[in-house]
Amino acid sequence: KKKKKVPVMLRPRRTASLSLKEQLSRVYTLLDNAERIVVLSGAGISVASGIPDFRGPRGIYTSSAARQLCDLPRGWTPDDLFRRARFAENPRPLLQLLHGLLAQAHHGGPTCAHRLVEQLSQQHKLRRWYTQNIDGLELDTSVPRRLVCFMHGCLRRDQGAAANPLDANENEAAAAAA
Repeated sequence: KKKKKVPVMLRPRRTASLSLKEQLSRVYTLLDNAERIVVLSGAGISVASGIPDFRGPRGIYTSSAARQLCDLPRGWTPDDLFRRARFAENPRPLLQLLHGLLAQAHHGGPTCAHRLVEQLSQQHKLRRWYTQNIDGLELDTSVPRRLVCFMHGCLRRDQGAAANPLDANENEAAAAAA
């Protein structure tokens, strides 16, 4: 009788005593032995491409980063960019910010983290890629669009059906069948 495999999740563990090389070796072994992988990614995956995260030391929620990407009106905080009332009052700052993010995404391209997910897909291990990012760098990889779900939408027009988080349930069945 074949032994049933137990799902493994990568969770923070007590690895302080391990060197970076040993930690990466453990991750590599887990990925190499896995048959089905679901990836959850956020802003950190795109930072190496020059796209700021939101809450980091140079993130969009810092005044200097927000001011580099848009004309922040007097009296506004970076947090105001994402408030409905402020958008209704003046949509221009948020639209400028999104335009700037899209330009940076186009200029930077996918990072090595994006390429790792792409490699998992090429090995037929990737079952689904959930991303909080709106930059669309996932679209510049060879990962099939039906496996990518943009949880907050995507700034790009070529994102395909899976870009809409409302389509996630419909695409979930297709991804699970893959």
